[in-house]
Amino acid sequence: MRRSVPTAILWSLCLAVFTCFVSNNLHPRFQNRSETIEEQLAIPRGEPYSIGSKSIYFAEFQNRVLFGLALSTASSLKLLRLGQWYLVLRFFTAFLAFFLFWRLATKHGRADDAVSLTAMGLLAYCMVFTFNHGWEHPTDFLDIAFMTGFVGLTVQGRWGTLALLTLIASFNRESSAFAGVVWFFLHRFYSTGRPRVNHWLAGSAQTHLALVAVLSIRYQLGGEKALARQTFGLFWMPEMVRESLKNPIAGWITLLVAMVTPIGFWLAAQWRFLEASNRRLVAAGVAVAMVSGSFSVMMELRTFLPAVTILLYVAAASGLPFQQEKICQSPLAETH
Repeated sequence: MRRSVPTAILWSLCLAVFTCFVSNNLHPRFQNRSETIEEQLAIPRGEPYSIGSKSIYFAEFQNRVLFGLALSTASSLKLLRLGQWYLVLRFFTAFLAFFLFWRLATKHGRADDAVSLTAMGLLAYCMVFTFNHGWEHPTDFLDIAFMTGFVGLTVQGRWGTLALLTLIASFNRESSAFAGVVWFFLHRFYSTGRPRVNHWLAGSAQTHLALVAVLSIRYQLGGEKALARQTFGLFWMPEMVRESLKNPIAGWITLLVAMVTPIGFWLAAQWRFLEASNRRLVAAGVAVAMVSGSFSVMMELRTFLPAVTILLYVAAASGLPFQQEKICQSPLAETH
């Protein structure tokens, strides 16, 4: 099927409407929207905000200023009310996430429209499961958009541009550090299996660049209190498991399994057709998922969106299961 930008735009708009409609109208999120907006405006100012009538300050959020800055800038135009600008920007970031994923899948994954649009639909499916948290996080759609950029630039081997994007992404979320993880897994070996030490160092440099940028932003906007220790979610695992078992049908463990199972089936069905570089990306996606789960509240499934983005790109690059038997060709195949 011919690759079609108008089709991708229309499909991205539809999926943005779908995901935003579900997210915006879930009762807890609808009820808590004013608190979410207050939070987004307070974070760039380094101020606490109200969550459930309590004054809250999360040091981990202090670098997540990109959406809040856009919201405050847009609201100053007085063309729409603050709440309306929030919904417009939320919708735009959703559209951007889907469209950039389509671009990644078709340009670098060489997927045709049937495959890429299917992968985009599965991405929307995964997103809905991440709405199991009572407050919207406007960083999430941007998280996907930045991860598509990380994968695309890594596949092209454009380290300098990737470093620039990593710096920008650090203003959205600390997942910017995953740029180095993707680089390391994709470029760590020559085709002969010999380690590429220079790329090990390059991947490490990307990760450290992100971490320094994140901490610098936090300190600049929040001072020393913004440098509090990062959450280590594994400490809370027993409590989170007990909480999930209270509602086994809609608990986060069940939702996580339902979210990732279709991706697992797709990759398993196409595994023998995957080019070696794409298998390395699968390893990168698994590593990102493990790190995300360790340094976050795992029951908030949105933390797995960067890993889902990587794995769905590989799935799209492999073609639809059983559609055709082809070996996925990657731009890296010619250089390794």
